[in-house]
Amino acid sequence: MAVPELDKKLLGELEAMGFPVARATRALQSSGNSSLEAAINWIIDHQNDPDIDEMPSYDDYLQKRESIRKYRKMGELKRNPVTVQHG
Repeated sequence: MAVPELDKKLLGELEAMGFPVARATRALQSSGNSSLEAAINWIIDHQNDPDIDEMPSYDDYLQKRESIRKYRKMGELKRNPVTVQHG
């Protein structure tokens, strides 16, 4: 299984905002390249991680697959909210 290609446009936008390339790369990998907002939210949620400014490895990617699924699922729920119908 290969690490997915980073969205170069999103990476450039994060770098233009002043985020180090390693931090931006981690954020994009961990948020599944889904959006700028998801990447920034990840950065905020993980800003105190001791390894946040280290370039991620393939092993890091494998360990964070569940996080990617979580962020994608959150995005799907925002786009398609579940409604409860009362009988």
